[in-house]
Amino acid sequence: MLNNLLPDDIKAYEVCLHPPADFDARFSCRSRHYKYFFVANSSQTYSPDGVRARTLDVAAMQDAAARLVGTHDFRNYCKLDGSKQLVNFERTILDAAITPVNDVAGVDGADTVYVFDLKGYGFLWHQVRCTMAILLLVGQGYERPDLVDALFDITANPCKPVYTMASEIPLVLWDCQFDDDVVWKSVYDSDAPTASLTASALKEHIYNVWYDGRIRTEMQHALRSVFETAIAGADDPAGKRGRTAAGRIMDGSGLGRWTANYVPVLDRKRMDPVDVVNARWLQSHPGRARPPPEDE
Repeated sequence: MLNNLLPDDIKAYEVCLHPPADFDARFSCRSRHYKYFFVANSSQTYSPDGVRARTLDVAAMQDAAARLVGTHDFRNYCKLDGSKQLVNFERTILDAAITPVNDVAGVDGADTVYVFDLKGYGFLWHQVRCTMAILLLVGQGYERPDLVDALFDITANPCKPVYTMASEIPLVLWDCQFDDDVVWKSVYDSDAPTASLTASALKEHIYNVWYDGRIRTEMQHALRSVFETAIAGADDPAGKRGRTAAGRIMDGSGLGRWTANYVPVLDRKRMDPVDVVNARWLQSHPGRARPPPEDE
């Protein structure tokens, strides 16, 4: 009944029928696993001869991602929210890796889809998207992998530099781990006479969602191929718009964003310190008690 009411791309396949008395879906979670999908050369930029340019250096991104593992202060990798009154920004990352996803390729066979897997005990608000933004800057060669370490150094960098976090579209909360007393039961692992029919229907539905998405992807690849072939002979299509390949910043979306002059992250304007953000919120909310620490 629940699956019949859910959107096509959201389905339940396991349930916990008897959770512990103090169970909380958020605060009882012991660790989380996020996935962020991206394409190595998703930025549609062109050089003067019409050849697509600017691909990601995945090896450099992998180097940067490996530096995330361990316990660090992530205040420069999140969005500050004074209403939460956070003072502790230490979080522990269990694993951070970038790997190819599957055989999905682009028109020229070079658009390999990658996934950034990030596992940790807890995360700050927008921590994953901020982290991915830094990795994409490293992948494009705008920054070095050791920027990750520099942003962990809150003595040298106590305030977060201003930068735009990555797009939310490719981000997936992949898995949540709970204690062993949270027992999961398959929705079709039952003595109910309709269990096998339910399992079969769910499997067919998920296949149909996948099939529809895959066909649409191939149709879009074919359309893209037609346009890229047609535009290949044009004179500097990017230049006609007054933009250059060097000015494109990948942000996890297809188009990315343009910038006239790239400013290194550590040379940018800094946001207010944590204590200033917290004090300003308390001042604007008189009578409000300091909320308990939260983990997002």
